[in-house]
Formats: sequence, structure tokens, C-alpha cells
Amino acid sequence: MSFAINFKNALKNIGLAQNQAAQALSVSDNTLSNWLNRGIMPSWDNLEKCAALVNLSMQELLFGTPVQSNDYLEIPEYNIRFSAGHGAMLFEEGAADSSASYREDFFKKQSLNPKRCVRVRVQGTSMQGVLWDGDVVLINREETNVVDGKIYALRIGEELYIKRLQKIPGGQLKLQSENPDYDDVTVSIEEEVEIIGRVRDKSGRGGL
Repeated sequence: MSFAINFKNALKNIGLAQNQAAQALSVSDNTLSNWLNRGIMPSWDNLEKCAALVNLSMQELLFGTPVQSNDYLEIPEYNIRFSAGHGAMLFEEGAADSSASYREDFFKKQSLNPKRCVRVRVQGTSMQGVLWDGDVVLINREETNVVDGKIYALRIGEELYIKRLQKIPGGQLKLQSENPDYDDVTVSIEEEVEIIGRVRDKSGRGGL
């Protein structure tokens, strides 16, 4: 399989339109179209950006086969959607139906246990500017102690959220949105609040 086919399939898998991919890669729509439809190969730097955008190794991006190496780890992706909107019930249970390759040193540099990391999809627009609807995020489930200003996945009752959190005196948490169209929400930690983990990486537009 060629680069163009592999990259098209990868964009489809993460729900990213070609114009969104072009924006994330800082290239024109015409340039991306040339790569995908006219057989023009990107520069090596742009190939690396493409691979990072869709969380593929260079081997997978260019040849469609995973690298058989201990330097890469497969992180499971679950069919669970976390709301970055008003907290609509978006929980879809199921076993991991896909995975993504990460370099082992990614986890070493951040002191993360890869066995405690999972990938899930974002739905909604309240975090737009950092996380877009359809992005896939890597959650470290060991980080459940809130550090002010960091982004976390959490459950309140039966609803799932991804929000920037801030601790407030009196046992409260502020759920902060990036999109100014959404108001921040304050909840009591004594409510049914479960911090699932901290967002550590993403596939899609923009960056953390």
C-alpha cells in the first residue's frame, strides 16, 4: 500500500477531514491533495508530521505494516466517547477494537506506565482550541490526583467529560472549557465524581 492510501485510511480512522488535516499540518489544501491524489511525495519532515498526526510509525505510514520491534508499543483504543460539550451521555461500551503504535521512549520520557494508558475519542466542541470533535486522546489512568490547569477525563454520575480542571477551596472542582461559548461548571468533589485519568497526548488537530 502506498503512502497516499495509508494516510487516507488513517485520516478516516481518526475522523479527520482532509481540509482539517491540511490545517493541522500547516499546508494548503492543494498541497495535501497533491500528496493524496497525484502521487507527489511529501518531504521527510512533512512525512514525520503526517505520521505524528495519525499516530502511525513511519513504517506503517509508508508501507502499511507495523514495525516488529521492542521500540514500539501498542496502546488499546476503546469504543468510548467522552463529551467535550455539555456532558451528553455518550458512553459506548466495548472491548478495544483498535490500537495505536507509540514509541517506547514516549512513555519513558514522561514516566508513564503504558499498561495504564488507553485511547478514547472526544465528542463535542467545548474544548475547541485544544481538542476538537473527533480527536483521539491518550489517557494515563494512573494520574487521578488533580493538578490545576491540566486536562482530565472524568465521570460525573453517568456522564463522561474531558475538561481542564482547577481545584477550589471547600472541596470543589471547576470544569473549564476552552471554547468561550461554554460556561465553566463547578462541582463538589463529594458528588459522584471519578477522575479517570489525565490526557497526555492526542491525534487530530492542534496540540496539547
